[in-house]
Amino acid sequence: LEEEVWPIPLTYYSNEKKITTLLENFSGEIDRFEKINAEGKGFYRVLYSDWDEPLAKVKNGYDKWNMLTDAYSCTLANLLDLNKYLSIAEKFKGESSYLPALTLLSQLTTLYLIFGEKMRRPYEEHLMSLYDNWKSRSDFKAKMFNGILLRRLSLVNEKVAKEMATQEYFSSDPNVRGAVAVSIAVASEKPFEDLYALYRKAVNDEDRVNLLAGMLNIKKKDDFQRVLSMLRSDEVKKQDIRYITNAITNTKNYDSLWVWLEENIDFLRSVFAKSGALPRLLAALIPYLGLDREAQVREFFDKNKIEEASMGIRNGLELLSVYKRLRDSFNASL
Repeated sequence: LEEEVWPIPLTYYSNEKKITTLLENFSGEIDRFEKINAEGKGFYRVLYSDWDEPLAKVKNGYDKWNMLTDAYSCTLANLLDLNKYLSIAEKFKGESSYLPALTLLSQLTTLYLIFGEKMRRPYEEHLMSLYDNWKSRSDFKAKMFNGILLRRLSLVNEKVAKEMATQEYFSSDPNVRGAVAVSIAVASEKPFEDLYALYRKAVNDEDRVNLLAGMLNIKKKDDFQRVLSMLRSDEVKKQDIRYITNAITNTKNYDSLWVWLEENIDFLRSVFAKSGALPRLLAALIPYLGLDREAQVREFFDKNKIEEASMGIRNGLELLSVYKRLRDSFNASL
């Protein structure tokens, strides 16, 4: 079969000017460019042979975001070495623009969940650098972003978790209540009792979800099992069960979470029978829960045909393959 060629509207910077052209053939040449895909507006990825000049020439937050997404996507596609991605990420340490900062946080969180302790130090360093740069800002986006940062920091930085856990939950800024809840889960001597008491006092859905998300990050196995049991009780609204995806940051309890998912898949199907929540839930959980049990996860979904969630399962298994290949490739290089 003849290979079809799609025309690509190509934008790039050359001599600090934005140039637009149409790439109509399978290949083409540009005399000189500084960065391809100006402001990230094109629907394509760019793999540079030399990333230094494009990184040095980024014009604005959109270009920074585009460079990060290109580097990350190429890494997931096994086209760029993970260490090279991390060296690119270093260029954005303490990033002050919201979109690239949020993107960097999301990417590094995913890599931390894939690699665990091997990624802990660079992950924590990036989080601290971002927080140091954002903590004094008081605009709406900054408050929201700081809340996300503190929530992630509390999972890897014991000092931050202990300090946050001393805050009175209901007196805290709403943007950081999620971080307070996770900190209690990580740093309290009696995390379930403390968070459960707050959950019973909560009068609005936002606080209940924050506190449930905190409980889903409790490290103690017995306490975590108690939280999973709560999901089947009348204490948790049915629509809030979907927030079980918050447990993907609780890597120490993946075994318990997978067993619960196996045993409760019919329950989840009944709860979400008339919504699109189940495919989204499974798409979020499968890539992480399957990292150390890929064959088991694939066998389970082969035996249990869940038509209403087939797209989410397929997407989750595809991403699992990507994450597993990335982890195996990096481990083999050590």
